[in-house]
Amino acid sequence: MDARTFALAFVALVLGAAAAHAQSRGSAADKVAPALKALMAPKQGNQICFARTYDVAHLRAHPKQKVRRMSLLIEVEHIKEDNLYRYNFTLRVAMKGRGKMLETSGECGWAYGDKPPQGSMIRCGVECDGGGVDIEQQRGTGNLLVHLTDVDQKGQPGRPGRIRMAVCGDDDEENSVDLVSGADDRTFRLSKAPASTCGASGER
Repeated sequence: MDARTFALAFVALVLGAAAAHAQSRGSAADKVAPALKALMAPKQGNQICFARTYDVAHLRAHPKQKVRRMSLLIEVEHIKEDNLYRYNFTLRVAMKGRGKMLETSGECGWAYGDKPPQGSMIRCGVECDGGGVDIEQQRGTGNLLVHLTDVDQKGQPGRPGRIRMAVCGDDDEENSVDLVSGADDRTFRLSKAPASTCGASGER
């Protein structure tokens, strides 16, 4: 094999390896779980807000419910260097007996990986064992169900759940508060709302 033939063969080998690597990585959108895609398309800057303020009649009918108001903001972040999307969430809650809003944040669902789950349930969790919530779209409506109690893919409730929260603007973990599921704090039905309702800086 002369030098020219060797050089051409080497270039072909390198290009082939690069193409195979790119194909193995796949599209970032292909790695996103169907439930996340159905909630919101994987596109940088996309955001969606769900919220609810419980009225006096509801709270009177559910006297053990601690949550007076809840909002959930989910935003899409495209991380180009890692060829993936990330669905970040911010959960804000107003509770009985507390004058200040509580807040927590983390990552939702399965936005990257070789085999994204096909179920309707999406897990939104807080790092460092901060607990989390399971969310799913309510069929036939534009509403979102937020399960504080652990729920399986068939929608069956399991163990009591919890999510670590803190007063808005307070980053000290020592001041964190656990929102724990209870008799009337298991599943919350939220409606779609403007992003500003969830504390977002504005529509994108």
